[in-house]
This record gives sequence, C-alpha cells and structure tokens, in this order.
Amino acid sequence: MDVAQLTIMPAAELSVAADLADDLVFAERLAAEELNKGSALQSFEMMMHAQGGDLMQPRVPAPVRDICAREAGTVVWVDTEALGYAILALGGGRNLRPTRTTIRLAWK
Repeated sequence: MDVAQLTIMPAAELSVAADLADDLVFAERLAAEELNKGSALQSFEMMMHAQGGDLMQPRVPAPVRDICAREAGTVVWVDTEALGYAILALGGGRNLRPTRTTIRLAWK
C-alpha cells in the first residue's frame, strides 16, 4: 500500500461515515480525484504560510540524542501534560498563536 492509498482510504471511510458519499468505492474515487487535483497541498501550503512557514525552505534536521531506559520493560503510562510542556520548552509547539515554532523537533 502506498502513501496515496493511506490518505485515500481514511478520507473515504470518513466521507461515508459523515454521509458525504453513499458507498466506499464512490468515496475512494472522490478522495483520489481531490488528491490528484492538488487542492489539499495548496490548502496545506496556505496554512503553513499563515503560520509563518515556508515549504520551499530547506529543513535542517535536528540533532539526535538517544535516551535509553535503565532496564528492559514496557511503558505503561506517560505524563502527557509534562511531555507537552517539555515539547513547548524545546520549541515544538506554541502557547500563544503568534509564537514561532520549530519543525526540527520530533518524537521517535
């Protein structure tokens, strides 16, 4: 399955669930047509521009640092609020709308 299908399938399923299309086959065709028009990319570019971003600018990868567990195990709980604040502190989000963000921050 390619990236286009990974985009089309959920869009089609949501279209059927929202009664925007009668069946999945028709909804997939509509989603593929919209994807091929490029309107989604244009909308994404407009959103990025409105937030001060530029898709044509080269993106410099952030430095990578491994953080390893002290022992083997399973993650059973994450303090998502603290994680969110840590991401904000690293520049990967915003408290206020005009705040600039960095796209170099990633969780892997």
